[in-house]
Amino acid sequence: ILIAATSLFGCGSKSAQTAANLKSAIEGEKGATTKYEVYSQKAAQEGLYNVASLFQAISNAEMTHIRNHQAILVSLGVAAFVPADVAVEANGTKANLTAAAEGETYEFTEMYPAFLKTAKDAKQEEAVRSFDYALRSEQKHARLFTEALELLNITDDDSNISPVWYLCTVCGDVYSSVDDVHACEIC
Repeated sequence: ILIAATSLFGCGSKSAQTAANLKSAIEGEKGATTKYEVYSQKAAQEGLYNVASLFQAISNAEMTHIRNHQAILVSLGVAAFVPADVAVEANGTKANLTAAAEGETYEFTEMYPAFLKTAKDAKQEEAVRSFDYALRSEQKHARLFTEALELLNITDDDSNISPVWYLCTVCGDVYSSVDDVHACEIC
């Protein structure tokens, strides 16, 4: 009986940690969404409308992550989590692209791998899926921000950056074209 009680407590503890991680992820994604909206406005002010479109698309992708994480949190019996608003100041677009790439890199190299491990240990398959979708999307987001920065460093204009982006509303992946895309590569 003692072993069973310890096992159940440990599982509950892992589930509680998964719920805490979901809240932390929601908070982080809310911060990213807010930043990218501000960065989008700054890019537009600088006449970099294609970069503005990229920031807005990825802001929308982060909202998809929030919705996914929120749904899992509620399915675990936890009340919907409303993160605090964050104040964001924009620098120049190149600095904003650098900051965005660094933030996305942190998420897919440190934050989400740790959250995934906890969710797997707790056997919370829906949380695993949500964290995995976010992790793989963040990898692509970081790459897109880095590529945009590299192009701006070469030409100082954004004509080689797609003006239109498509969002997978299931996982938060983004595409510059849906030609030859028959299914989302992440979900």
